[in-house]
Amino acid sequence: MRIPRIACAALLLLSLQSLKAQYYIDPPKDHVVYVIDGVHIGDDAPVFDREPNFPGGRIELFRFLEANIPLTGPAQAEAALGGEALLLFALDAAGRVGEAAVVRTNTPSLEFILLRAIEKMPDWEPAVVDGMETAVLVYLPLFYRSFPGGLIMDESTQKAIVGRQPANWWLKAGLLVGAVGLFAALFFGLR
Repeated sequence: MRIPRIACAALLLLSLQSLKAQYYIDPPKDHVVYVIDGVHIGDDAPVFDREPNFPGGRIELFRFLEANIPLTGPAQAEAALGGEALLLFALDAAGRVGEAAVVRTNTPSLEFILLRAIEKMPDWEPAVVDGMETAVLVYLPLFYRSFPGGLIMDESTQKAIVGRQPANWWLKAGLLVGAVGLFAALFFGLR
């Protein structure tokens, strides 16, 4: 049976897509951490009475970012290929946005623009832990793509995991190598 080359390429792209969908975060121990749409593994996960919330909710957060990230020049060219970033910012006990940082990105020309958008954010509803409003560090994983009118956020593809990366990373690497080997064998070997 002969497998079409397009099917092999699709298999390879799907395996690569699943590998890029996770960030492992090892946060500082002396802070309460909140990950937007993330997973907290381990026994030290904070229990929120109320999670921190952007005014209007998660959808409004992404609309705000789309409206406040202008694209020009190299930033537009980089984002056209698809970009991903992991942002970090502090919320104080009153919900005010504090210091922000880009932890990881594949579009370096957007770093400054992403930080400016975070600084422009309105106050959030603060996190409540054990009945008290609490300062938190917020991790925001993003996946975005540009179009002629601006930027589109695709928040469904990025998941951040708080905790150490499991020791079975070699299994994912082996699967990726196997998929690449299969692709190469089918693409070049079968005629």
